[in-house]
Amino acid sequence: MFIETDYTWLKDEELLLRFRLGDGVARNELSLRYFRSRHFHLLRACPEYADLLDDWTYNEVFFRSYLMAEGTYRIGEWRFIAYFQFILHREAGREAKKILQERENIPCFSLDAIDPDTNDSYLHELIPDNQPLNDPKAFCAYADALSKLGKLPRHLKPADIEVVRRLSEGYSIQEVSEQMDLRPSNTRMMAYRFRKWAKTVLKSLNEASEGERLLLKFQTS
Repeated sequence: MFIETDYTWLKDEELLLRFRLGDGVARNELSLRYFRSRHFHLLRACPEYADLLDDWTYNEVFFRSYLMAEGTYRIGEWRFIAYFQFILHREAGREAKKILQERENIPCFSLDAIDPDTNDSYLHELIPDNQPLNDPKAFCAYADALSKLGKLPRHLKPADIEVVRRLSEGYSIQEVSEQMDLRPSNTRMMAYRFRKWAKTVLKSLNEASEGERLLLKFQTS
């Protein structure tokens, strides 16, 4: 008896039907076919979100959409690819809405900008006036030292430090994004993450005298 093992030539709908009849190989072929083309589907179904969803987020949206499509598709009503892309557009839109809502609470990185929640300047409130830390780059140097010692917090990455270093040198969000091959939204998030960490560092030193700040940080980090 001949057993077919090459399913690459079958249409999506035929693979899905075979899977529903108990053929696991057919499902593997279909799911891999769509996964390999996931970026094509993003640009085809929802190009407006291509720059908004990072790879990690998009993969989650993709798998969620695919499983929904696989489980609810009715053979004969749609082409499977059209049905999947309809669901993908809907789910990507929901994810994008959440990201945009969160972004409203993430201020743009600027040495002169004001945090609307605290009325603090982004880096000015991190660096004590007339102290050794009066240069924003001092925090980059401190973070570099922690990284080399293996003591950089897990949520902070070396790339975050480099983003802030370049921003403090006067480059814009767009320029840094282009230099480091990042999406502007990711650049803003990385800068915000660094700022949040630096702010926490200073809060932990509130009881120290001004002259002890720098030394204490290196002793206790």
